[in-house]
This record gives sequence, C-alpha cells and structure tokens, in this order.
Amino acid sequence: MKWEGKFRIICLKELRAAAWVPPPVETERAMNEFPKITEGLEINEVEDGYVIYQSEKDKVHYLNKTAVLVLEACTGGNSTAEIGDIVKTAYDLPEVPEKEVADCLKTLFDEELIK
Repeated sequence: MKWEGKFRIICLKELRAAAWVPPPVETERAMNEFPKITEGLEINEVEDGYVIYQSEKDKVHYLNKTAVLVLEACTGGNSTAEIGDIVKTAYDLPEVPEKEVADCLKTLFDEELIK
C-alpha cells in the first residue's frame, strides 16, 4: 500500500490538529476554442447594447454594442480567431483587434456568460 497524501498542521485558536490534505482538484476552467453563450441567461436588448441577467448568481451585466457583437458570435461554431475576423469585418478595421477581442472573450468567460 502506497500513501500519497500530505499532512498539514491546522491551528484554530488553541486547537492543533493534523489533517490529511487530498491532492488539489483541478478547478480552473479553460475557455473553449469555440465559445458558446451559457444557457439560462436572460438577455434583453436595450438601445445601446444588452442587459443580461444571471438568475443563478443574481447578477446583472451590461454589454455595449461591441461586446454584444462578440457575444452573439459565440455560437459554438466560431473559433476565437473567427470571432476576431467578425469584429474586423463589422467595423471595417484594417486588422483584427486581437487583444481587444481576447480581453472581451476573457471577461465574458470569467463572468460565465460564455463557456
């Protein structure tokens, strides 16, 4: 039998106890190369963007028109590179705004609006 755990000393006020600490569980999510809008969002169009309500978090998000364009491109069928091309074409830009699109996608992902 091979022991694979670790011991860590935990001090709670006067109490000292040795506790077995299991190996860390990988909890960090990774953004999909083909992002898709998260199901269950309440999306409402307003004059200058979207207001999105996440009921499970009781959180409201406001997206401007550029962020809306990126979100709408997250169909699960467009790659992150293709989403950059969509923004380039929509705004008639000379080159893909890679950093801005990546930042927007990261924010949408971090806020769990896309998966």
